[in-house]
Amino acid sequence: MPIVPGPVRPIGVRPPSRARAFVLTFARGESPTPVTRHVLLTCDPPKGTHLDPVGACGALVSAKGDPGSLAPLSGVVCTMRYDPVTVTATGTWDGRFVRFVKTYGSGCSLYAATGAVFSFGERSPR
Repeated sequence: MPIVPGPVRPIGVRPPSRARAFVLTFARGESPTPVTRHVLLTCDPPKGTHLDPVGACGALVSAKGDPGSLAPLSGVVCTMRYDPVTVTATGTWDGRFVRFVKTYGSGCSLYAATGAVFSFGERSPR
C-alpha cells in the first residue's frame, strides 16, 4: 500500500487545534464580578471585539499566552490612590487552557502591568 502524505502546511502555520483565543473581562473592585466590560480576543490572526487586537496579541505572544507573564510597560507612573480593578482571561493558547484572575490597585497599575491586553477596561487607561 503506498504512503500518501497529509496536507502540506506552510512553515509557521499551526494546526486549527492550536487556537489562541481569550474572553477578557474587567470589573471594578476586588472581585471579578460584576463584569463592567468584556471582549473577545483571537490571535491567529489578531481580531475580535478588543480595541487593539494587534497590540494585545503581540504582548501575549511575547508572554507565551500567559497573562501573568506580561512584560510591564516602562515609564508609566501611577499615583498611590487605591481604586481596585479585577481582570480575567479565560481561553486557550496553543492547545493549553488558560484561566487568569488578578486584582490591581488601580486602572493605571493594571495598564502599567499589562499594557494593551486589558486596555479595553477603561476609556483612559492612565
